This record gives sequence, C-alpha cells and structure tokens, in this order.
Amino acid sequence: MAERDLPATIDLNRASHDELRALPGLGQALAGRIIDGRPYKSVEELLQVSGVGEGLLTRIRPFLAVEPLEQPESAGRRVTGIGEARRPRAASEGISRGTALAVDLIVGLASAVAATGLTLGVLLAINGTLNTGRHEQVAQLNRSVGTLQRNLDRLETELEGVDRRLGALEGLTGRMNEVEGQVATLRQDMAGALRSVESMQTTVDELETTTKTLSERSNRFEAFLEGLRRLLGSPEMSFGDETPSP
Repeated sequence: MAERDLPATIDLNRASHDELRALPGLGQALAGRIIDGRPYKSVEELLQVSGVGEGLLTRIRPFLAVEPLEQPESAGRRVTGIGEARRPRAASEGISRGTALAVDLIVGLASAVAATGLTLGVLLAINGTLNTGRHEQVAQLNRSVGTLQRNLDRLETELEGVDRRLGALEGLTGRMNEVEGQVATLRQDMAGALRSVESMQTTVDELETTTKTLSERSNRFEAFLEGLRRLLGSPEMSFGDETPSP
C-alpha cells in the first residue's frame, strides 16, 4: 500500500467510503464490507467483517471511534433493526432497477427495429425492391455460399471415407499386434533351439575328442599286437626241436 496521510480519528458508523479507504490496510472492497456491516457498537465488532483480522484491527484501532447513534424523536416510536431499516430501501432499489431494466429493454428493441428499418430502406433504395436476389452482389454471395456448401458436403464425404479407412487400419493394427506376439514367441523358441544346438555341438565336440582318444589308443594297441605277433613268429621264440622238412 502506498504511503499516504493517515486520517484523524473517525466515527466507524458515520465515516465515508473514502475516509475508510484512507486507513492503513483497507482497500475498496473491504471498506464497502465495513459500511455494509453498520451499525457497530464497538470497534471490536469489526472482527465479524470478512477480511478483518486481529493484526489489521490493531493497526486501524487508533484511528477509529464509535459514537452512540442518535435516538428517534418520538419516545413511543419503535427502534428498527438494521434489516428492517434496509427493507424499504432494498424494495425501492428493486423497483428502480426493474424500471431501469424495462426502459433499457424497450430502448434496445426500438434501436433494433430502427436499425432493421434503416437496413431495409437502404436495400430498397439500392434494389428498388426488398428482394435481395435481384442485387448482383447478393446473388454472387448466394452462389459462393452454395459453392461452400457443396465443398462442405464433399469434405464430409471424404471425412467419412477417412473414418472408414481408420477403422480398417485399427483392425489391421489389432492383427499386427497378434502377429508381433507370435513373432516374439517364435523368437523365443528359436533362441531356445539355438541354445539346444549349441549344447548338442558341445556334446559332439566332446564325442569327437573322445573318439580321437580311443582311436589313438586303438592304434597303439594294434601296434602292440602287431609287435607281439612278430615277436611270437621269430625263430628265437621257437621252443623244442624242429624237424626240417624234406
């Protein structure tokens, strides 16, 4: 809030809107709510106004005072409450607002009728008739409107075709999702088959190694047997007397 001259002590029940706004921390709306809440018997009753708290009340309390309201002239006259005092005013305001609204409505209708009459008069002066079809520009506009309407119809037909195509594509998308699922399953099966092949290849390699080892052993054993046969067939290994053949 901008710095401004602080007011002197003012009466809470009689201060004007501008005087209340001069108080520190009070804006236009809050000053209006304070005025609407009158009369006040004490400054503390401001706490019942929406937007007024303890801090704000502490700031503005030095500038406020509550003077007693003047008593009615007639002793036997009943002192009316705030709601009763406002009812006649509200009723009069309602009547005046209703009257103003009716006047505004009548003026608006009259203006619309006058504008329509002026437009028709200009049209009559230009065409010599109220038939808008005789004016070349109006006819051209009508033709343009017809062309636009035909274009709109064509676009609607094309949009319907696009919609049908989109529906077909959605069906293909569902099928593609199914195919993708099957492809994923096949890939998993192929991965399992490849692992099985790798395992079988390892087994084959082990068998080849074992076969090679056995072959080498077999060759050595055959060489051993061949050496043994030679040894058994040599003369040095003959036992007993041998009779030479005639």
